[in-house]
Amino acid sequence: MSVQNNYFPSKQFDNTDSYGDLALRLGKSALPFFKLYPPFSLPATLVNISLRTYTTLSDTKMDYYALHATLAVAALAATLLLHPVGMLITSGHDMLNDLMFLAAHLQAGEYAEAFENMAHCLNSALFIGVLAGGPVQVLIASLALQMCLGVYHSIQEFRKGNRIEGFAHLTMALICGYQLKKVITRLQKEPDMKILSTHDSKIDKIKITWDFDPITDMWNSWAVFRLADGSLWKVDGNAYLGANWDIGDHITIEQDGDRWMAYNHSRNSSYQVYLKH
Repeated sequence: MSVQNNYFPSKQFDNTDSYGDLALRLGKSALPFFKLYPPFSLPATLVNISLRTYTTLSDTKMDYYALHATLAVAALAATLLLHPVGMLITSGHDMLNDLMFLAAHLQAGEYAEAFENMAHCLNSALFIGVLAGGPVQVLIASLALQMCLGVYHSIQEFRKGNRIEGFAHLTMALICGYQLKKVITRLQKEPDMKILSTHDSKIDKIKITWDFDPITDMWNSWAVFRLADGSLWKVDGNAYLGANWDIGDHITIEQDGDRWMAYNHSRNSSYQVYLKH
C-alpha cells in the first residue's frame, strides 16, 4: 500500500538541542517507517492517530473545533476497531485542513504556500481514491505525487539544516519511487490489474477444505478463513495444522509482488495466502 501524509517535525537541529528534543525528532521521523512493516503497522498507526487526536482536542481555539474534534475521535475509534474507514476519515480530515489553509493563504496572497496546500489536498484525494479501490491509474498518480512531495519537503528541511527530517523525507520518497516502479512493471504485464487493498482484520471463521491435484495425483488440504471484513482467504493446510491460525486472531494481509503475505499479529507468524474468489 502506498504511503501518504507523513508529517515530520520542522524544528531546526543544532548543538543546543537537548537529548529529549533529539529523541522526539528521531521518533517522529521514524514513525512512518514503522507503519510499513506489518508487525508494527497497527501500533504505529494507533500512535500516530492518537497523537493527532490529542493535538486536535488540545487546541480548543481552532476554527470549527467541534468538527475537527469529531473527525479526530471518529478516526481513532475506527482504527481501534480495526476498521478501514479510520484511514478514510484521517485522509478526509487532512484534506479539510489543507483546504482551510489553502483558502487562508490565497486570501493573504501567499501563493507559494497555497500551491503546497493544493498539492497536499490532491495527495489526500488520491489516497482516498486508492482506499476506495479506484483504478490502478489513481494508485500510480498517488505514488508519483507522494514521491514528488517527499523530495520537495526533503529539500526544504535540508535548507533549514534539519538533516534528520531531510533524510527521512528523502528515504520515504525513494520508497514511494520503488513502489511506483513495481506497480508500473506489473501493469505492463497485467493491463487489467486492479488495486487490491491491504486487509487488516480479525479471523471470523475457519473451514478445512480438500482439493485433488491431477498432476501430482494427490489431495491437498486448505484452511479457508473468513475475515471480519468479509473477504475469504486460504492457506496451505500444513501451515494451518501448525496452529498458526485461530478464530479471533488479528492478521494483516498485504501484496508482496505477485504474492499475498499474511502476518498473524496474535501469533507472530507469517505465511503466503491466496485470495479465494
